[in-house]
Amino acid sequence: MRKRPVLLLACQFLLGILCCSNRLPVCIIPAVLLIIYAAPWKEQGIRRVLFAAGLPLFFLLGWFATYRELTFRQQYMQKIWDGQNVVLAGKIERIEEKSKWDYYYLTDCTIRLSEKHMHCNDVIAYVSDDTYSIGQILVIEGTISYFDQAVNEGMFDARRFYQSQKIDFGIRADKVKAVHGKPDRYRCALRNLKSRMEAVLKHSIEDDGVLSAMLLGEKNGLDAEIKTLYQRAGISHILAISGLHVSLLGMGLYRLLRKKFHGTYPLSIGLTASFMVSYAVLSGNGVSVRRAVGMLLIYLLADLTGHAYDLLSALSAMILVLLWENPFLTGYSGFLFSVAAVFGIGIVSNILAEKDRQEDMGQDDWREGKSKKKEKSRKNRDGIWISLGIQ
Repeated sequence: MRKRPVLLLACQFLLGILCCSNRLPVCIIPAVLLIIYAAPWKEQGIRRVLFAAGLPLFFLLGWFATYRELTFRQQYMQKIWDGQNVVLAGKIERIEEKSKWDYYYLTDCTIRLSEKHMHCNDVIAYVSDDTYSIGQILVIEGTISYFDQAVNEGMFDARRFYQSQKIDFGIRADKVKAVHGKPDRYRCALRNLKSRMEAVLKHSIEDDGVLSAMLLGEKNGLDAEIKTLYQRAGISHILAISGLHVSLLGMGLYRLLRKKFHGTYPLSIGLTASFMVSYAVLSGNGVSVRRAVGMLLIYLLADLTGHAYDLLSALSAMILVLLWENPFLTGYSGFLFSVAAVFGIGIVSNILAEKDRQEDMGQDDWREGKSKKKEKSRKNRDGIWISLGIQ
């Protein structure tokens, strides 16, 4: 583990977040043990300085990032209540079309309370008008609507889910008082492209919403009965855009472009990165997608600069980026499962596969046919280890 300093820093950052958000002093114990494990006197040069100062510093940074967000949230949450009439302004980040309301996800929000303006986290605005575009700033007068909390064990806790996304409440718009700014042409173009692709899937192959969910991240057209069947079978994650989609699409495109342009790295990398970032935005820019796209960009950068790519180090770097932006992701199951699955691939499967290879090295492979058969068998077992690691 000491060979991956970024992984150590990410672990310390995560422990700092857990210590602050859950008020668990017990998190300090593994943090101290981690520092002792990576004792600086065992290293030389810059690594000695990194382990001596970096590990405690990143623990404090994790604690500070969480404390900052909790304090910011508390400043305005203690002054508002469910059903309160307020005026709120925010920039449209994403739009979801529903049967009764259009859901406008607003960022950079400001709420007016008692003639005083306060900044707040993201807000979902329920608006009956669909004439507004991504990138515009809405000034809304309406009533605050809190999300439902779980009252029974196993019930979906909407409030906790949205808080993990840095969305504390919704607002039912009685009136849109003003609209400022121009639409974001790039995001609007992607949204229109997504709508056209969804229409093609629906009318060309009589899609029941499954392909739209798997390819475009659009679940509004998914049949409720089919969604329930996937959930009962325990495979509802197939309907979400995940790292598997990004890896297959991104790496396939990159290798195709390299072959097309005869190994021209900068052009192939630039086109692949642009396409995958656009695909992430088009599919909703979920946490698992951002994690996967970020790791792909790190791989492309390593390939461009001639450095070796390490899966766990790339994952650790993305954990630092995502948690610094939103420490509440530690309460989001999608983030936890996405990270844990990659850790399973990087740690468990590698250990088991390496043990498998060492056992095969001690055996006699004097015949070519036997060697090829054993190589095929090894690849099959490696695939099994990877699947077990993910599980």
